[in-house]
Amino acid sequence: SYGYVILGLVIEKVSGQTYEAYIKEHILDIADMHNTAVEIYRKKYSNKSEIYHMQKGKVILPKPNNLSNRVPAGGYYSTLADLIKFGNAVVTNKLITEESLQEMLGIGMQAEGNPYGLGWQLYGPKGKEKVIIGHSGSQYGANTQLFIIPIMKSTIVVLSNTSETPEKNIGHFSSRVLEKVIVENQDRYSNRK
Repeated sequence: SYGYVILGLVIEKVSGQTYEAYIKEHILDIADMHNTAVEIYRKKYSNKSEIYHMQKGKVILPKPNNLSNRVPAGGYYSTLADLIKFGNAVVTNKLITEESLQEMLGIGMQAEGNPYGLGWQLYGPKGKEKVIIGHSGSQYGANTQLFIIPIMKSTIVVLSNTSETPEKNIGHFSSRVLEKVIVENQDRYSNRK
């Protein structure tokens, strides 16, 4: 996460804009994501879902998260529809070129059992890791998972407003969804890189 904070500072220095303004202009506006922005600590938002935390088998309301000191690594609010718009903007090359995307998908390291490229976790089957890309995210009271399947021009988003569920996060559920997609569509990507 702290690497993303440093990257955010680099973006501000190079662009001359605040990180928030840069992301709005170069990602959110282009992808038509009008329900995504930096969450202001303790600000009340209409239609915001409540967050919960499982503690010793009981559901509790967690204290508010103050992520203002690490916004590039988190601290945005969004919606299911906006996250799907983001995935669609990636697969249609509205945000970056196909060449840039492929460069980002070079395996740089292992992370949580999956290879990691430049900002992307690679979830495809062994030998075809670039077939499914995405990222997980979590904080006290929430878990998210984004899967993008470029060759199918598809995006899968799983959101949870509860942390520390019996499965610890939505990873197990998301993996089952992804396995079903892989099995049912294997012929669509079996001969591709």
